[in-house]
Amino acid sequence: MKPTRYRTRENEHDEQEQGCYNRYIAVASRALRRSLKEDKRILAERRGESADIKFAKWSNGKAGETTTLSSANAAAAAENATSVPSS
Repeated sequence: MKPTRYRTRENEHDEQEQGCYNRYIAVASRALRRSLKEDKRILAERRGESADIKFAKWSNGKAGETTTLSSANAAAAAENATSVPSS
């Protein structure tokens, strides 16, 4: 049996630090890409666009099907477009 992770001040502090680090990495990456020469910059930007976040919805302690964030957003947008009532 897995031990339950309780939220403590230390855990919250670690999560805040992780968020700051992620922002730092994003800013540093953007600055580096912008400093590259045109041909290298275009290639780097294309690589950044192709990397897509994947996630899985968990239910009853088991991971569901892995989905890319862009496809989930597109599906949600299509669903919302069809379910909007006309006034």
